[in-house]
Amino acid sequence: MTGAELSNSLPGRPGHAAGLRQPARPGPPQRLRGRRGRRTAGHPPSDQPRAPRIALLQTSDETGFAWSSKNRLAGYLRALDDAGLERDDELIMSVRRWKGSGMGAAVGRLLSLQDPPTALFAETDDFAFRLLAVLREANIPVPGRVSVTGFDDHVMVGVLGLTTPAQPAAEIGRTAVRLARSVIDDADGAHRRHIVLPTELVPRGSTAPPPSPRAEG
Repeated sequence: MTGAELSNSLPGRPGHAAGLRQPARPGPPQRLRGRRGRRTAGHPPSDQPRAPRIALLQTSDETGFAWSSKNRLAGYLRALDDAGLERDDELIMSVRRWKGSGMGAAVGRLLSLQDPPTALFAETDDFAFRLLAVLREANIPVPGRVSVTGFDDHVMVGVLGLTTPAQPAAEIGRTAVRLARSVIDDADGAHRRHIVLPTELVPRGSTAPPPSPRAEG
């Protein structure tokens, strides 16, 4: 799916650029099904920010094999719990052919949900770069309509203004060398170790608070 096709597939007024959604009309609460059962999502006043809805996009190959880290998915779910946000299976999406048409199709499905996400978390920065390109082609403003974040702190994130957690790459390398040396120096010793190094969230221009329904119209 191309950016233009994605734009045309999204709900909105005829001829409205990017197919942006209009403010939600008042109506009965909607029932949404998530991992932890159901929750009620009422309609906030049009001048109030929407509650955060954060989607996770993961990579997979043609066979459906996921290249993503299970720990990254676990961290995403734990962060939702810590923030008091509902888990929702609809917001976790594995994307095949993400360098081609797969990314546009995935974004189209997510933004066409009755209660679409306010933010898209791509599991790597390279993945997020492709995501930003698809949104730009469809004239979907970032972060005006939806926020985007990656993971890794790639060398190009500053140029593209991508919010992302930075991994301590140099320290990861030094730690790996120290562990390898310990095995070489004492091959018969106990070497099973689990080391967790800190990451740092680096905010940039791709993220902002959720927009109000009025701003999305």
